[in-house]
Amino acid sequence: MHLGTFAAATPIDRAVLDTASGTATYRGHAAGNVMNGGAVYSAIGTYSDTFDFDRRRGSTMLDFDSRRYGGSSSLDSATYRARLSGGDRQAALQGQFGGGMENGRPRAVTGGFEISNGRSGGSAYRATGIFAGEAGR
Repeated sequence: MHLGTFAAATPIDRAVLDTASGTATYRGHAAGNVMNGGAVYSAIGTYSDTFDFDRRRGSTMLDFDSRRYGGSSSLDSATYRARLSGGDRQAALQGQFGGGMENGRPRAVTGGFEISNGRSGGSAYRATGIFAGEAGR
């Protein structure tokens, strides 16, 4: 491991999360470790999601290691998930909403991500890390 990262927020009970409604935009950061061909390094970036709690769906962006990824997110039970793509790379995010409720919506979303181009050897790209976003006020 090159560098350990973590993101934390007090989880919201599913019964409370089920009462969330409306739309919230979460903005924050991403940090992780990268294996790019033979190079191993740490990288940082930004994360955002405009999440519609009535539909349990969102629109997600991740800028990480000089690449922009876009896609959609969902809420399954109490688990937040997003599937994103950026060129030849795919990203998967998984986490939870937390930090309590404000105006009927969670204050934060945190979790982990994995990125891969599906290749091996010298052209392989893999990254793993964390993301955290806070609802705009």
